[in-house]
Amino acid sequence: YGGIAQSHKSAHLKFEAEGREKLVAVCDIDPERVRWVQENVCACKGYEDYETMLREVGPEAVIVATPTALHYEMVGQAVNAGARGVYCEKPMTVDLETAEKMVALCAEKDVALMVGHQRRVTPVYQEMKRLMKEGAIGKVYLIRAMCAGDFLSDGTHSVDSVRHFMDDQQPRWVMASMFRLPLGTHVWGNNYFTGTRYGHSVESGAQVMIEFENGVRAEILTGELRLPHRGYQDIEIFGDKGRLWRAGDDAPQDILLQDEQAGGFRTINVGRPEAERALDGGGHGANLMERLVVVDGFWRMIEEKVSHPMEGRNALKTQEIVMAAYESV
Repeated sequence: YGGIAQSHKSAHLKFEAEGREKLVAVCDIDPERVRWVQENVCACKGYEDYETMLREVGPEAVIVATPTALHYEMVGQAVNAGARGVYCEKPMTVDLETAEKMVALCAEKDVALMVGHQRRVTPVYQEMKRLMKEGAIGKVYLIRAMCAGDFLSDGTHSVDSVRHFMDDQQPRWVMASMFRLPLGTHVWGNNYFTGTRYGHSVESGAQVMIEFENGVRAEILTGELRLPHRGYQDIEIFGDKGRLWRAGDDAPQDILLQDEQAGGFRTINVGRPEAERALDGGGHGANLMERLVVVDGFWRMIEEKVSHPMEGRNALKTQEIVMAAYESV
């Protein structure tokens, strides 16, 4: 029950308050953390061992919010324990083979698999895509995305966002370069960018280029290679008549639009009340209202067997591009 798990809690607590689900158990290897959750978050059972929790509780749905290197094994354990749905945090796994096996197992067992690429279903990204489709910036030729962090952990969001704007087209090619500073070197005060992070090795900076079937290119810059002073998950869409810009998750404006009208950028807001704009649980690209949309979609996947943009089969295509970048390097 670390930081990313806390970003999920409010939406699930609201669903519980409405009688739409019941939080039955939490598992963390830190017993103090488990006790804290039981005392401060929900009156649920607490476990320090995942297998024991699955065996004794038999949950209908499981959220896997653990280090990336554990995702494949823990999703598989949940599926084999009888879960009908699993929400797996991004990135899916540390390689392509286990990601493919994860999707195949869930398909075989008829289990709904959702992966945490939530930005594509947020109102801001939906509005950006609508504006782009309606020709607000003319013919699109380039998308540029940037974020702090390593390419596997954080760049996976950027790749998935780019795919969202490209209607999930297949890429023609992927080309990348990366560098890694000496171990122990401090970057922004965080030396995990030069060693391991979430159970896997990481680079200090990455530059990735993708060309899609329609000829549009995407640039993704992470870590030390992103432009200075840019926000987390900064994304720009360039057209021959203007530009759309989401200046990161914490941007004061939803969308900035630069078009043929003189005067530079103008603000496009998606109509959310100010209270709903407050980031929930430390941000992570979605506020409470947007998290509720994700949880509702998750339960619809489980109960109604409907497809969803965040489903595992789609996330696998993002994982393929991420791994193609490492192959290129």
